[in-house]
Amino acid sequence: CVPTDYVYYYEETYCKFASCIISERNYWDCECEAYRNYCNLYYMYAESQAACEVADCCDNTQEGDDRASCIPITFAPTATPDSDSSMTSMPTDRPSVSPLRNNSYSVRAVIC
Repeated sequence: CVPTDYVYYYEETYCKFASCIISERNYWDCECEAYRNYCNLYYMYAESQAACEVADCCDNTQEGDDRASCIPITFAPTATPDSDSSMTSMPTDRPSVSPLRNNSYSVRAVIC
């Protein structure tokens, strides 16, 4: 669940990335599309410049594993969690929602 104001963002970025991955397309092609989606969604903001540069690199690189060179190393997938990762608690099958102002709730589930 995400705050209602963020639903569009998740639908246009993470959901499209997840859909690409589960369709068994090349990981790097999916990653590049995610950068293009973010760039297109937020092109008017200075913060999107880095994402647009990655997307432009991808557009100028042949599809497939060659596109890995466009993705910043900090976002590259790893085979296992890094050495700093630790699970603080077990996941639950009952998500919790914190109340917003006036003890009201304004969240929606994002279903990709």
